[in-house]
Amino acid sequence: MDDHDDDASDEVRRLFVTLNIVYLNTIFALFGIFANVINMRVFVKQGFSENINISLFVLAVADLGELLTVMVFSVCNNPAFAGAGLPLSPSDFINVVAAFPRGVLSHIKSCVTAFITFERCMCVVLPLKVKAIVTTRVTVFFLGVIIVGMAATLIPFYQSVRIGWQYDITLNRTILSAIFSEGGGSADMNAILSTYTGVQVGTFLAVSLFSFILAFKLWLQSKFRSQQAHSSENAKRQNSKKSATTIALVITMAATYVTCYSPGILILLVGFVEPRFSVFGSLVNYFMVCVSYNILFESINSSVTIFLYFAMSTNYRKTLFTLFR
Repeated sequence: MDDHDDDASDEVRRLFVTLNIVYLNTIFALFGIFANVINMRVFVKQGFSENINISLFVLAVADLGELLTVMVFSVCNNPAFAGAGLPLSPSDFINVVAAFPRGVLSHIKSCVTAFITFERCMCVVLPLKVKAIVTTRVTVFFLGVIIVGMAATLIPFYQSVRIGWQYDITLNRTILSAIFSEGGGSADMNAILSTYTGVQVGTFLAVSLFSFILAFKLWLQSKFRSQQAHSSENAKRQNSKKSATTIALVITMAATYVTCYSPGILILLVGFVEPRFSVFGSLVNYFMVCVSYNILFESINSSVTIFLYFAMSTNYRKTLFTLFR
């Protein structure tokens, strides 16, 4: 029996890709683009005197960039676009123009989220030393390293492939498609993909660990505040409440991240156990259905932060109302 007999049908693949990528993803992406522009304006208005604002601004920029690349997925996977007879290969256009940049921006988001949860952990584990350790310069430096380091992984990719005109035997016409350079840079690409996998798994585990520590510390603080409810040290209680609110926001962000990035981790695990479950394997249709869910969930993660900020941050609400007054 052919291995492809175990795979989903092409019709099922097209159904789920169209539903998740073309329709649902477009709704979240369009809203998320608008929402992250607002987030960026709010953080600029608030200023960058606090490290958390710097990190959240970079996160909003990465969210915006990822959602813009995701819109390329939505357009190119639209059946109307594919049937328009345009002289290009939609799949090649997606891979070269959107897929790798989206992956880089997604990993930047993951690294920034891990850094935010780490910084909050430092605030509760070493509250007296954190300002001397995680300074504004340190924050900008690490965020810069994350951005430059991940962006640099695109260089070998674009050195080995580009979009250009070439003759397609199947269509009997010249179209825009992926053109690979001699040698193809396969070794570099395998190294890049391995790096992406390591970053995805590492940041996922880091965010999960730091979130657990923060949740535990928040629980301890809540117990302490309840015991000190009748204390006269109002200023200390107020500062403690502000710190707890920030921690709760970071925990909620991290929980949303872990939830929305879990499909990607599961895809990696299944692909490790079942080699046929890949874009080049015999279970490619099942793989692409799962990838459509992964892209959708990551788009949701990039779009809902405005609700978290609005619900949990008084300063965010005040600044937002000021912008639209």
